[in-house]
Amino acid sequence: DDADKLLLEQKKKIVKKIVKEINDVAKSKEPKQLLLAFNKELSDELMDYLDTKTKDLLKKVIYKDLVNTDKDKILSYFA
Repeated sequence: DDADKLLLEQKKKIVKKIVKEINDVAKSKEPKQLLLAFNKELSDELMDYLDTKTKDLLKKVIYKDLVNTDKDKILSYFA
């Protein structure tokens, strides 16, 4: 229905904004590698939109929402 379509479009817009920020950081900061955590539900779409150069920098991707995770524990997910 229309509400589902609207929700899907909103999610796409949010994912595209996040992807733009990730790509911008990869270009401007020129890191040697990136570690990424993103919720499973939207991870395929996120990976589809990332630039190839950004994808090449990904050392590890965690399909988990770590937004509310204690900052001292976040790095342990990437060990």
